[in-house]
Amino acid sequence: MKKSARSTWILVGVFALLCGVLVTIGALSEETEVAGSLAKPRSTPASTGVKEDAAELLKQGKRHYSGEGVPKDLVKAVSFFRRSAELGHPPGQTWLGICYANGEGVARDMAKAVEWYRKAAEQGEPFAQCYIGSSFKRGNGVSMDLIEAIRWFRKSADQGNALAQDELGDCYELGVGVHQDYAQAFFWYEKAASQGDSFSMNSLGRCYSQGWGVVADLKKAADWFKKAAEAGEPFAQSNFGGCLYEGRGVPKDYASAVEWFLKSDAQGNVMAPLWLGVCYESGNGVLADMPRAFTYYKTSAERGYLPAVIQLGRCYANGIGVAKDMTKAIECYKAAFRRGEYSANATLAYYYRYGIGVAKDEIEAYAYLSLAADKFPDARSELASLGAALGPEQRTAAQRRAKEMHSEVETSKESKPLEYR
Repeated sequence: MKKSARSTWILVGVFALLCGVLVTIGALSEETEVAGSLAKPRSTPASTGVKEDAAELLKQGKRHYSGEGVPKDLVKAVSFFRRSAELGHPPGQTWLGICYANGEGVARDMAKAVEWYRKAAEQGEPFAQCYIGSSFKRGNGVSMDLIEAIRWFRKSADQGNALAQDELGDCYELGVGVHQDYAQAFFWYEKAASQGDSFSMNSLGRCYSQGWGVVADLKKAADWFKKAAEAGEPFAQSNFGGCLYEGRGVPKDYASAVEWFLKSDAQGNVMAPLWLGVCYESGNGVLADMPRAFTYYKTSAERGYLPAVIQLGRCYANGIGVAKDMTKAIECYKAAFRRGEYSANATLAYYYRYGIGVAKDEIEAYAYLSLAADKFPDARSELASLGAALGPEQRTAAQRRAKEMHSEVETSKESKPLEYR
Protein backbone atom coordinates (compact mmCIF):
# COMPACT_ATOMS: atom_id res chain seq x y z
CA MET A 1 0.00 0.00 0.00
CA LYS A 2 1.34 3.15 -0.50
CA LYS A 3 4.43 2.50 1.50
CA SER A 4 2.86 -0.64 2.84
CA ALA A 5 0.47 0.93 5.34
CA ARG A 6 -2.53 1.46 3.11
CA SER A 7 -5.58 -0.76 2.84
CA THR A 8 -5.73 -3.01 -0.20
CA TRP A 9 -8.28 -1.05 -2.20
CA ILE A 10 -6.59 2.31 -1.81
CA LEU A 11 -2.97 1.30 -1.53
CA VAL A 12 -0.63 3.59 -2.32
CA GLY A 13 2.26 3.93 -5.51
CA VAL A 14 3.48 3.70 -8.10
CA PHE A 15 2.82 7.16 -8.57
CA ALA A 16 5.15 9.15 -6.85
CA LEU A 17 6.95 11.18 -9.40
CA LEU A 18 10.30 9.74 -10.53
CA CYS A 19 13.01 12.29 -11.19
CA GLY A 20 13.08 11.27 -14.82
CA VAL A 21 9.37 10.83 -15.21
CA LEU A 22 7.82 11.58 -18.56
CA VAL A 23 5.86 14.76 -18.02
CA THR A 24 2.73 15.92 -19.75
CA ILE A 25 4.11 17.91 -22.62
CA GLY A 26 1.36 20.47 -22.78
CA ALA A 27 1.45 21.27 -19.09
CA LEU A 28 5.21 21.55 -18.93
CA SER A 29 5.35 23.55 -22.13
CA GLU A 30 2.98 26.17 -20.77
CA GLU A 31 4.21 26.30 -17.20
CA THR A 32 7.92 26.44 -17.99
CA GLU A 33 7.23 29.40 -20.25
CA VAL A 34 5.76 31.19 -17.24
CA ALA A 35 8.54 30.02 -14.97
CA GLY A 36 11.07 31.25 -17.47
CA SER A 37 10.06 34.80 -16.67
CA LEU A 38 11.79 34.36 -13.32
CA ALA A 39 15.12 34.59 -15.12
CA LYS A 40 15.16 36.39 -18.44
CA PRO A 41 16.79 34.39 -21.24
CA ARG A 42 20.03 35.77 -22.51
CA SER A 43 20.88 36.29 -26.17
CA THR A 44 24.62 35.99 -26.73
CA PRO A 45 26.73 35.72 -29.89
CA ALA A 46 27.15 32.19 -31.18
CA SER A 47 30.30 31.06 -32.90
CA THR A 48 28.91 32.31 -36.18
CA GLY A 49 28.41 35.76 -34.75
CA VAL A 50 24.63 35.42 -35.03
CA LYS A 51 22.65 36.10 -31.86
CA GLU A 52 20.42 33.29 -30.67
CA ASP A 53 17.29 33.70 -28.63
CA ALA A 54 17.07 31.14 -25.82
CA ALA A 55 13.28 31.17 -25.67
CA GLU A 56 13.02 30.61 -29.43
CA LEU A 57 15.50 27.75 -29.23
CA LEU A 58 13.38 26.20 -26.49
CA LYS A 59 10.28 26.57 -28.66
CA GLN A 60 11.99 24.83 -31.58
CA GLY A 61 13.18 22.07 -29.28
CA LYS A 62 9.67 21.40 -28.04
CA ARG A 63 8.34 21.29 -31.58
CA HIS A 64 10.85 18.58 -32.51
CA TYR A 65 10.26 16.80 -29.20
CA SER A 66 6.53 16.49 -29.79
CA GLY A 67 6.49 16.46 -33.57
CA GLU A 68 4.39 19.61 -33.70
CA GLY A 69 4.49 20.89 -37.29
CA VAL A 70 7.76 19.04 -37.95
CA PRO A 71 8.84 15.39 -37.96
CA LYS A 72 9.47 14.21 -34.40
CA ASP A 73 13.22 14.14 -33.85
CA LEU A 74 14.48 13.79 -30.29
CA VAL A 75 18.12 14.27 -31.28
CA LYS A 76 17.30 17.63 -32.84
CA ALA A 77 15.15 18.47 -29.84
CA VAL A 78 18.09 17.87 -27.52
CA SER A 79 20.29 20.05 -29.74
CA PHE A 80 17.87 22.96 -29.39
CA PHE A 81 17.36 22.38 -25.67
CA ARG A 82 21.12 22.32 -25.14
CA ARG A 83 21.66 25.60 -26.96
CA SER A 84 18.85 27.18 -24.94
CA ALA A 85 20.24 25.71 -21.71
CA GLU A 86 23.77 26.89 -22.40
CA LEU A 87 22.40 30.41 -22.77
CA GLY A 88 21.21 30.14 -19.19
CA HIS A 89 17.50 29.74 -19.91
CA PRO A 90 15.93 27.83 -16.95
CA PRO A 91 13.14 26.11 -18.95
CA GLY A 92 15.71 25.03 -21.55
CA GLN A 93 17.89 23.63 -18.78
CA THR A 94 14.90 21.79 -17.34
CA TRP A 95 13.98 20.22 -20.66
CA LEU A 96 17.58 19.15 -21.25
CA GLY A 97 17.54 17.53 -17.81
CA ILE A 98 14.35 15.70 -18.69
CA CYS A 99 15.93 14.31 -21.86
CA TYR A 100 18.95 13.07 -19.93
CA ALA A 101 16.68 11.55 -17.28
CA ASN A 102 14.56 9.69 -19.83
CA GLY A 103 17.31 8.89 -22.34
CA GLU A 104 15.47 10.78 -25.07
CA GLY A 105 17.69 11.94 -27.91
CA VAL A 106 20.72 11.38 -25.70
CA ALA A 107 22.14 8.55 -23.59
CA ARG A 108 20.37 8.31 -20.24
CA ASP A 109 22.47 9.96 -17.56
CA MET A 110 20.82 10.83 -14.26
CA ALA A 111 23.88 12.67 -12.98
CA LYS A 112 23.73 15.04 -15.96
CA ALA A 113 19.98 15.35 -15.54
CA VAL A 114 20.48 16.48 -11.96
CA GLU A 115 23.22 18.87 -13.06
CA TRP A 116 20.86 20.66 -15.43
CA TYR A 117 17.93 20.51 -13.01
CA ARG A 118 20.11 22.18 -10.41
CA LYS A 119 21.13 25.00 -12.76
CA ALA A 120 17.48 25.74 -13.49
CA ALA A 121 16.31 25.19 -9.92
CA GLU A 122 18.81 27.66 -8.54
CA GLN A 123 17.30 30.26 -10.87
CA GLY A 124 13.83 29.55 -9.46
CA GLU A 125 12.39 27.24 -12.14
CA PRO A 126 9.62 25.35 -10.27
CA PHE A 127 9.58 22.17 -12.37
CA ALA A 128 13.34 21.82 -12.02
CA GLN A 129 13.00 22.36 -8.27
CA CYS A 130 10.44 19.58 -8.13
CA TYR A 131 12.57 17.22 -10.22
CA ILE A 132 15.73 17.78 -8.22
CA GLY A 133 13.66 17.24 -5.09
CA SER A 134 12.55 13.90 -6.52
CA SER A 135 16.19 13.08 -7.28
CA PHE A 136 17.17 13.66 -3.67
CA LYS A 137 14.12 11.75 -2.42
CA ARG A 138 14.95 8.64 -4.42
CA GLY A 139 18.72 8.89 -4.78
CA ASN A 140 18.56 9.18 -8.57
CA GLY A 141 21.72 10.76 -9.93
CA VAL A 142 22.62 12.09 -6.49
CA SER A 143 22.97 10.69 -2.97
CA MET A 144 19.64 10.35 -1.21
CA ASP A 145 18.98 13.31 1.06
CA LEU A 146 15.41 13.64 2.32
CA ILE A 147 16.02 17.02 3.94
CA GLU A 148 17.21 18.44 0.61
CA ALA A 149 14.27 16.80 -1.12
CA ILE A 150 11.82 18.57 1.19
CA ARG A 151 13.64 21.87 0.76
CA TRP A 152 13.32 21.76 -3.03
CA PHE A 153 9.75 20.45 -2.98
CA ARG A 154 8.75 23.31 -0.71
CA LYS A 155 10.42 25.93 -2.94
CA SER A 156 8.53 24.56 -5.93
CA ALA A 157 5.25 24.05 -4.08
CA ASP A 158 5.34 27.60 -2.72
CA GLN A 159 5.39 28.79 -6.34
CA GLY A 160 2.20 26.84 -6.97
CA ASN A 161 3.68 23.85 -8.78
CA ALA A 162 1.10 21.07 -8.49
CA LEU A 163 3.59 18.24 -8.96
CA ALA A 164 5.67 19.48 -6.03
CA GLN A 165 2.56 20.04 -3.92
CA ASP A 166 1.57 16.42 -4.52
CA GLU A 167 5.10 15.24 -3.64
CA LEU A 168 5.09 17.33 -0.47
CA GLY A 169 1.70 15.91 0.48
CA ASP A 170 3.08 12.43 -0.09
CA CYS A 171 6.06 13.15 2.18
CA TYR A 172 3.82 14.41 4.98
CA GLU A 173 1.47 11.45 4.60
CA LEU A 174 4.30 8.94 4.93
CA GLY A 175 6.69 10.84 7.19
CA VAL A 176 9.42 11.00 4.54
CA GLY A 177 11.92 13.73 5.44
CA VAL A 178 9.37 15.29 7.81
CA HIS A 179 7.31 14.18 10.78
CA GLN A 180 4.18 12.41 9.59
CA ASP A 181 1.37 14.94 9.52
CA TYR A 182 -1.90 13.99 7.83
CA ALA A 183 -3.26 17.54 8.16
CA GLN A 184 -0.32 18.90 6.18
CA ALA A 185 -0.64 16.06 3.67
CA PHE A 186 -4.29 16.95 3.13
CA PHE A 187 -3.39 20.66 2.85
CA TRP A 188 -0.91 20.10 0.03
CA TYR A 189 -3.02 17.51 -1.79
CA GLU A 190 -5.93 19.96 -1.75
CA LYS A 191 -3.78 22.70 -3.24
CA ALA A 192 -2.60 20.45 -6.05
CA ALA A 193 -6.07 19.02 -6.67
CA SER A 194 -7.50 22.53 -6.99
CA GLN A 195 -5.21 22.94 -10.00
CA GLY A 196 -6.56 19.78 -11.59
CA ASP A 197 -3.77 17.42 -10.56
CA SER A 198 -5.34 13.98 -10.84
CA PHE A 199 -2.80 12.26 -8.57
CA SER A 200 -3.74 14.60 -5.74
CA MET A 201 -7.45 14.23 -6.47
CA ASN A 202 -6.98 10.51 -5.90
CA SER A 203 -4.99 11.22 -2.74
CA LEU A 204 -7.79 13.44 -1.42
CA GLY A 205 -10.13 10.53 -1.99
CA ARG A 206 -7.86 8.36 0.14
CA CYS A 207 -7.71 11.02 2.86
CA TYR A 208 -11.49 11.30 3.01
CA SER A 209 -11.90 7.54 3.00
CA GLN A 210 -9.49 7.04 5.91
CA GLY A 211 -10.03 10.26 7.83
CA TRP A 212 -6.42 11.36 7.27
CA GLY A 213 -6.16 15.06 8.14
CA VAL A 214 -9.90 15.52 7.65
CA VAL A 215 -13.16 14.07 8.96
CA ALA A 216 -13.85 10.80 7.16
CA ASP A 217 -16.52 11.17 4.49
CA LEU A 218 -17.10 8.28 2.10
CA LYS A 219 -19.22 10.35 -0.26
CA LYS A 220 -16.51 12.99 -0.65
CA ALA A 221 -13.97 10.21 -1.06
CA ALA A 222 -15.98 8.71 -3.89
CA ASP A 223 -16.47 12.15 -5.45
CA TRP A 224 -12.72 12.79 -5.56
CA PHE A 225 -11.98 9.30 -6.85
CA LYS A 226 -14.52 9.87 -9.60
CA LYS A 227 -13.03 13.24 -10.60
CA ALA A 228 -9.56 11.73 -10.81
CA ALA A 229 -10.87 8.64 -12.61
CA GLU A 230 -12.62 10.75 -15.23
CA ALA A 231 -9.32 12.61 -15.72
CA GLY A 232 -7.74 9.25 -16.59
CA GLU A 233 -5.83 8.53 -13.36
CA PRO A 234 -5.55 4.71 -13.24
CA PHE A 235 -5.37 4.27 -9.46
CA ALA A 236 -8.41 6.47 -9.07
CA GLN A 237 -10.25 4.41 -11.68
CA SER A 238 -9.55 1.31 -9.61
CA ASN A 239 -10.43 3.09 -6.36
CA PHE A 240 -13.70 4.48 -7.73
CA GLY A 241 -14.52 1.05 -9.09
CA GLY A 242 -13.99 -0.27 -5.56
CA CYS A 243 -16.45 2.31 -4.24
CA LEU A 244 -19.04 1.18 -6.76
CA TYR A 245 -18.39 -2.49 -6.07
CA GLU A 246 -18.80 -2.14 -2.30
CA GLY A 247 -21.25 0.76 -2.21
CA ARG A 248 -18.87 3.11 -0.40
CA GLY A 249 -20.18 6.65 -0.77
CA VAL A 250 -22.13 5.71 -3.90
CA PRO A 251 -24.90 3.19 -4.68
CA LYS A 252 -23.56 -0.28 -5.30
CA ASP A 253 -23.21 -0.94 -9.05
CA TYR A 254 -21.23 -4.03 -10.06
CA ALA A 255 -21.49 -3.47 -13.80
CA SER A 256 -20.13 0.09 -13.59
CA ALA A 257 -17.42 -1.08 -11.21
CA VAL A 258 -16.23 -3.61 -13.79
CA GLU A 259 -16.09 -0.89 -16.45
CA TRP A 260 -13.79 1.24 -14.28
CA PHE A 261 -11.63 -1.75 -13.36
CA LEU A 262 -11.19 -2.54 -17.06
CA LYS A 263 -10.18 1.05 -17.82
CA SER A 264 -7.62 0.97 -15.03
CA ASP A 265 -6.31 -2.44 -16.05
CA ALA A 266 -5.84 -1.23 -19.63
CA GLN A 267 -3.37 1.32 -18.25
CA GLY A 268 -1.38 -1.36 -16.44
CA ASN A 269 -2.62 -0.56 -12.94
CA VAL A 270 -1.55 -3.13 -10.36
CA MET A 271 -4.77 -3.13 -8.34
CA ALA A 272 -7.40 -3.37 -11.07
CA PRO A 273 -6.70 -7.00 -12.11
CA LEU A 274 -7.18 -8.08 -8.50
CA TRP A 275 -10.60 -6.45 -8.47
CA LEU A 276 -11.45 -8.09 -11.79
CA GLY A 277 -10.39 -11.42 -10.34
CA VAL A 278 -12.81 -10.84 -7.46
CA CYS A 279 -15.57 -10.01 -9.94
CA TYR A 280 -15.03 -13.15 -12.02
CA GLU A 281 -14.71 -15.36 -8.95
CA SER A 282 -17.91 -14.01 -7.39
CA GLY A 283 -19.87 -13.49 -10.59
CA ASN A 284 -20.59 -9.87 -9.66
CA GLY A 285 -20.97 -7.68 -12.76
CA VAL A 286 -19.79 -10.51 -15.01
CA LEU A 287 -20.48 -14.20 -15.50
CA ALA A 288 -18.52 -16.26 -12.98
CA ASP A 289 -15.38 -17.70 -14.55
CA MET A 290 -12.81 -19.27 -12.21
CA PRO A 291 -9.96 -19.69 -14.74
CA ARG A 292 -10.39 -16.07 -15.77
CA ALA A 293 -10.41 -15.00 -12.12
CA PHE A 294 -7.14 -16.87 -11.62
CA THR A 295 -5.64 -15.19 -14.70
CA TYR A 296 -6.50 -11.74 -13.37
CA TYR A 297 -5.09 -12.54 -9.93
CA LYS A 298 -1.91 -13.74 -11.63
CA THR A 299 -1.67 -10.57 -13.71
CA SER A 300 -2.00 -8.39 -10.63
CA ALA A 301 0.60 -10.48 -8.79
CA GLU A 302 3.02 -10.26 -11.71
CA ARG A 303 2.64 -6.48 -11.64
CA GLY A 304 3.87 -6.60 -8.05
CA TYR A 305 0.68 -6.16 -6.02
CA LEU A 306 1.18 -8.12 -2.80
CA PRO A 307 -2.51 -8.72 -1.94
CA ALA A 308 -2.81 -10.40 -5.34
CA VAL A 309 0.14 -12.67 -4.55
CA ILE A 310 -1.79 -13.85 -1.52
CA GLN A 311 -4.95 -14.39 -3.59
CA LEU A 312 -2.86 -16.39 -6.04
CA GLY A 313 -1.71 -18.56 -3.15
CA ARG A 314 -5.33 -19.07 -2.10
CA CYS A 315 -6.22 -20.19 -5.64
CA TYR A 316 -3.40 -22.75 -5.68
CA ALA A 317 -4.32 -23.96 -2.20
CA ASN A 318 -7.99 -24.47 -3.07
CA GLY A 319 -7.84 -25.26 -6.79
CA ILE A 320 -9.68 -22.10 -7.84
CA GLY A 321 -9.31 -21.75 -11.61
CA VAL A 322 -6.13 -23.82 -11.53
CA ALA A 323 -5.03 -27.27 -10.42
CA LYS A 324 -4.53 -27.50 -6.68
CA ASP A 325 -0.84 -27.18 -5.81
CA MET A 326 0.14 -26.70 -2.17
CA THR A 327 3.80 -26.20 -3.02
CA LYS A 328 2.98 -23.23 -5.24
CA ALA A 329 0.48 -21.93 -2.70
CA ILE A 330 3.11 -21.85 0.03
CA GLU A 331 5.61 -20.27 -2.35
CA CYS A 332 3.13 -17.43 -2.99
CA TYR A 333 2.45 -16.85 0.70
CA LYS A 334 6.16 -16.83 1.50
CA ALA A 335 6.91 -14.49 -1.39
CA ALA A 336 4.40 -12.00 0.01
CA PHE A 337 5.88 -12.44 3.49
CA ARG A 338 9.38 -11.69 2.22
CA ARG A 339 8.07 -8.40 0.88
CA GLY A 340 6.81 -7.45 4.31
CA GLU A 341 3.17 -8.54 3.83
CA TYR A 342 2.15 -10.41 6.97
CA SER A 343 -1.56 -10.90 6.29
CA ALA A 344 -1.01 -14.51 5.18
CA ASN A 345 1.06 -15.46 8.22
CA ALA A 346 -1.88 -17.12 9.98
CA THR A 347 -2.36 -19.32 6.91
CA LEU A 348 1.32 -20.25 6.77
CA ALA A 349 1.26 -20.96 10.49
CA TYR A 350 -1.74 -23.28 10.05
CA TYR A 351 0.09 -25.21 7.34
CA TYR A 352 3.19 -25.61 9.49
CA ARG A 353 1.26 -26.46 12.65
CA TYR A 354 -0.63 -29.28 11.00
CA GLY A 355 1.88 -30.29 8.31
CA ILE A 356 -0.22 -29.29 5.29
CA GLY A 357 1.99 -29.07 2.20
CA VAL A 358 5.08 -28.82 4.44
CA ALA A 359 6.72 -30.81 7.20
CA LYS A 360 4.99 -30.22 10.54
CA ASP A 361 6.90 -27.57 12.50
CA GLU A 362 5.16 -25.88 15.44
CA ILE A 363 8.14 -23.61 16.13
CA GLU A 364 7.94 -22.22 12.61
CA ALA A 365 4.18 -21.85 13.01
CA TYR A 366 4.60 -19.92 16.26
CA ALA A 367 7.21 -17.63 14.65
CA TYR A 368 4.89 -16.71 11.77
CA LEU A 369 2.02 -16.00 14.16
CA SER A 370 4.08 -13.85 16.51
CA LEU A 371 5.13 -11.57 13.63
CA ALA A 372 1.52 -10.98 12.62
CA ALA A 373 -0.13 -10.87 16.05
CA ASP A 374 0.10 -7.08 16.44
CA LYS A 375 -1.98 -6.42 13.33
CA PHE A 376 -4.26 -9.41 12.85
CA PRO A 377 -6.71 -10.68 15.51
CA ASP A 378 -6.88 -14.17 14.00
CA ALA A 379 -3.10 -14.44 14.39
CA ARG A 380 -3.33 -13.32 18.03
CA SER A 381 -5.89 -15.95 18.94
CA GLU A 382 -3.95 -18.70 17.15
CA LEU A 383 -0.74 -17.56 18.84
CA ALA A 384 -2.33 -17.92 22.29
CA SER A 385 -3.64 -21.37 21.39
CA LEU A 386 -0.33 -22.61 20.02
CA GLY A 387 1.67 -21.00 22.82
CA ALA A 388 -0.30 -22.92 25.39
CA ALA A 389 0.58 -26.16 23.62
CA LEU A 390 4.33 -25.46 23.52
CA GLY A 391 6.80 -25.89 26.33
CA PRO A 392 9.02 -23.02 27.59
CA GLU A 393 12.04 -24.15 25.56
CA GLN A 394 9.96 -24.43 22.40
CA ARG A 395 8.51 -20.95 22.91
CA THR A 396 12.00 -19.53 23.41
CA ALA A 397 13.20 -21.22 20.23
CA ALA A 398 10.15 -19.94 18.36
CA GLN A 399 10.72 -16.38 19.56
CA ARG A 400 14.34 -16.59 18.44
CA ARG A 401 13.20 -17.89 15.06
CA ALA A 402 10.71 -15.01 14.76
CA LYS A 403 13.52 -12.50 15.30
CA GLU A 404 15.57 -14.19 12.61
CA MET A 405 12.66 -14.11 10.18
CA HIS A 406 11.96 -10.45 10.91
CA SER A 407 15.62 -9.57 10.34
CA GLU A 408 15.61 -11.48 7.05
CA VAL A 409 12.58 -9.56 5.86
CA GLU A 410 14.00 -6.18 6.89
CA THR A 411 17.34 -6.75 5.20
CA SER A 412 16.04 -8.51 2.12
CA LYS A 413 15.87 -6.48 -1.07
CA GLU A 414 12.49 -8.07 -1.64
CA SER A 415 11.12 -6.61 1.58
CA LYS A 416 10.98 -3.02 0.34
CA PRO A 417 7.30 -2.12 -0.14
CA LEU A 418 5.98 -0.96 -3.47
CA GLU A 419 4.20 2.32 -3.86
CA TYR A 420 0.47 2.19 -4.29
CA ARG A 421 -2.18 4.86 -4.46
